[in-house]
Amino acid sequence: MDIKSEMIDDVMLMRIEGRLDASTSPDLEAKVKDALADGHSTILFDMEKLSYISSAGLRVVLITGKQTKAAKGGFAIFALQPTVKEVFDISGFATILKIRDDLATAREALSS
Repeated sequence: MDIKSEMIDDVMLMRIEGRLDASTSPDLEAKVKDALADGHSTILFDMEKLSYISSAGLRVVLITGKQTKAAKGGFAIFALQPTVKEVFDISGFATILKIRDDLATAREALSS
């Protein structure tokens, strides 16, 4: 898995590529923890190049949502591949998280 982070205005964008599973999810969790510690409470996950997500990966996504909310920030994810979107749908996460098609609509979702 590869994670590329960049700031867009006051939003931390994390582009996640590869597989998010039990062996790689600690890396993403650490990146999120570092971002929050640095005062970046609004985070977007770009999952366009994420090919697989396991329950361990879902856990990190859910924790990120809870932590950004506790920090009075925002969180959304976007550009899910069909197989990854199916996991979010089956798990019920699609109903509790802000999932959008692209960066622009994900940024809009942060203010709603």
